[in-house]
Amino acid sequence: MLYSLIPFTWVGGNAVAWSWTVHTTAVVNGVCYTLIFWKSRTDQLAFIIWYISSFYVGLFLLFLFCYGRILATIRRQASVMACHAASTNAQTQSKQLQLKIVKTMVPQTPRCSTRITMVT
Repeated sequence: MLYSLIPFTWVGGNAVAWSWTVHTTAVVNGVCYTLIFWKSRTDQLAFIIWYISSFYVGLFLLFLFCYGRILATIRRQASVMACHAASTNAQTQSKQLQLKIVKTMVPQTPRCSTRITMVT
């Protein structure tokens, strides 16, 4: 499964690079400016909307979906273990385990600091 995603990431990255970056880049006085020279304001606005929806909203929804599935699996396994143990100690341990996993997952989420330059 992981190896099947590798070509999609390469194709997606190249599609963004060739479709937007190359056409809006120019060298002025020896300095290369990227995503500055747009043919129209509509093109720039379309790119900004697509970029934010793809790389911020889309990735956030993917994050919520994936970690939600992980937590659902952990809760299901914890409830099965609690039924076998049939004690409040097992329930407390399962809640502590869930809390530890959430505390581990949250700091591991990547923080992107990407800048889009707007020229009017």
